[in-house]
Amino acid sequence: YIKNKYTNNHQFHKIEEITDIVSDTNELAIKNSLYNIFSTLPGQKILNPEFGLNFEQWLFTNMSDNAALVITQTIYSQIQRWEPRITLNDVSVVPNYEQNEYNIAIYYNNNQTFNINLTEAGITV
Repeated sequence: YIKNKYTNNHQFHKIEEITDIVSDTNELAIKNSLYNIFSTLPGQKILNPEFGLNFEQWLFTNMSDNAALVITQTIYSQIQRWEPRITLNDVSVVPNYEQNEYNIAIYYNNNQTFNINLTEAGITV
């Protein structure tokens, strides 16, 4: 909003002041939302205890194609539940045995991609 400022020479000058939180919009907001879904454990949000994905259960288990399939299904269901702005085209979860990580790519809204890696250290974007 615009507010008046009284200066030493007894004149009022209009200055622009931002006093609110700046919000993300469009694509950046969706990517931030996806990151929040992936990095929040269920139970961490007090007012919404079911929000988030529990990837900790996969961090120290043996990697396999079956585990990747279950992770894929979990991602599908949780994104559809928590992010209504997204139309999922595909979710790819590929085990990278040499690096001991899952490479995850989410394809949505016809031409957008969100990539993350799930490692023992956690999630990296």
